[in-house]
Parts: sequence; C-alpha cells; structure tokens
Amino acid sequence: MNSLFWERAHGGLTHFPIALIFVATLFDILSFFRDRSSKRRDFSAIGYWLVILAGIGAVGAVFSGLALSKWQVVGTGLVRLHHLFVWPSFVLILALVAWRVAARNEFSRRALASYLIASCCACALIGAAGFVGGEMLLAETTSAPDPFPVLIADAGQGRHLFLMNCAHCHGDDAHGDEGPDLYNLHKTDARIHQVITAGIKGEMPSFAKKLGEPEIKQLTAYLRTLRS
Repeated sequence: MNSLFWERAHGGLTHFPIALIFVATLFDILSFFRDRSSKRRDFSAIGYWLVILAGIGAVGAVFSGLALSKWQVVGTGLVRLHHLFVWPSFVLILALVAWRVAARNEFSRRALASYLIASCCACALIGAAGFVGGEMLLAETTSAPDPFPVLIADAGQGRHLFLMNCAHCHGDDAHGDEGPDLYNLHKTDARIHQVITAGIKGEMPSFAKKLGEPEIKQLTAYLRTLRS
C-alpha cells in the first residue's frame, strides 16, 4: 500500500479517538456531578463504552501513522513533536481502558476523581498531537525563504504531487532514497522550477510534459515546508 493510502487512512482514523476520548470524559464528568444514581449510572455507562471505542480507535490511528511515517517511532522536526504527544496520549488512553475494565466501571468518588484527572490529561495530550498533526498537514508553522508566503492549499496539494511523482526516488518522507534528501533546500524557486522541468542528465528525468506551471508551484510550496 502506498503512502497516499496511509495518509488518507491516518487522516480519517485519527478523528475517532480524539472525538471519543473528549466525549467520554464529558459524560464521566457529568456522572461525577450527578446526584441521582440512575442518571449517574447512565452517564457512566456511556463513558465506559466510549473510552473503550477510543482505545480501539487509537490503535488504528497509531498503526496507520506508523505505516505513513515508515515505522519511525520518533522521527525528526514536526513529526518528532507530533510523536512526543502521540505516544503518551496513546499509552494513557490504553491505561484508562484497562483501568475502566478492571474496575468493571465501579468507582468510588475518590477513584473516579483520579480517573477524571488522568482522562483530562489524555484529552490535552491527544488534542496537542492532533494540533501538531494539523500543522504538519497544512504547513502553517513553516514559511518560504522568499518574500511571498507559502499557500496552505498549494503545500497540501504539493505533497500529493510529491507522493505520486517524486517519492519513488526521494523517499516518501523526502529524506532521500535513490535521489537526494530534499529537506532544507537552499535553492531559489527558479532553480527548483528548472530542475523539475529540465531534469538532470543521468540523474533525474524531466517532468515538463507531466507537470504544468500550477503543479510545479504547488510542488515547490511543499518543498519549502520541509525543514528538519
């Protein structure tokens, strides 16, 4: 399966554990403050099943993310920052599931308070991981070295173009394979345009017939986001 598949799968799967852990925590907070035992049990039961589903979703999100990053547990740059939030949140969510199942959803008020603190920490961590993931996708934390800002849409589309046309030589992560590492390029937009359209004899084919001006602009915008 190619990186484009894993990118789409990861983008879809990550929404489930984020949404589920937040909603599960909300229902558990409601159960903590409800005086009527019937309502408390109802809210607690909803929180119980939602946190289990969040754990299942987290496994899928992490697996697809690892496949997308070529099984890099830490990585570099924004990937590293993303993973520094992902791993603690993943472990904490699984721990919450295990705690909830082991307790059979029966908590004393003090134990439930401790559980809620841990659950809120998981929400904060997975929210931060999702935010950094969005920054990676939209390239909002990087800027081009020229006076014109990189358009977010251009960079996003440029990544798709890179995966379809360039990744087989430069690697899915652009750190190089048969072709060179493309991080931290010290080349002008004009030089990048020239290399893409004319190619490099004996090293790189010309893409002049395959990529037009808009596509080259988008691809260049994506290359400008690659910083380590």
